[in-house]
Amino acid sequence: MSENSRRDLTVLGVVGVVAVLLVLGVWWFADHPNPFSSGTSTTTGNVVTYEGRTYWVSGERVAEASLGATVATGVLYQGTTADLREVRGFPSDQVLAAYIPAQRAGQTGSGWAFVAVDQSLGTNPLADPSASAVLRR
Repeated sequence: MSENSRRDLTVLGVVGVVAVLLVLGVWWFADHPNPFSSGTSTTTGNVVTYEGRTYWVSGERVAEASLGATVATGVLYQGTTADLREVRGFPSDQVLAAYIPAQRAGQTGSGWAFVAVDQSLGTNPLADPSASAVLRR
């Protein structure tokens, strides 16, 4: 085998590896939330960012009677947008309700999710009696 043939095989191998990595990268990003949006998936939950604060998104829905005034609309969240409302009985710089559309099959659907700056409250509002009282049953 000549030196040119070996060089051609090496170049072809490198191009093949780069092509495979590119295809895998596109496939991965198509199947995952946008890590560059203001709301990103984390290892312990989802977050939405508003006015520089990170709110942890729970899987619990806020009862209609507990919803307060609209705080913001069209806040970026994982490739889509969320609307934010106050939750009666909580300061809006600590707790909000976020209208989060269902993004994947198997989710319970759209609704006003309980979100909180405190990670433990945001990821498990049922553990706090005051938070549990404003949730939909």
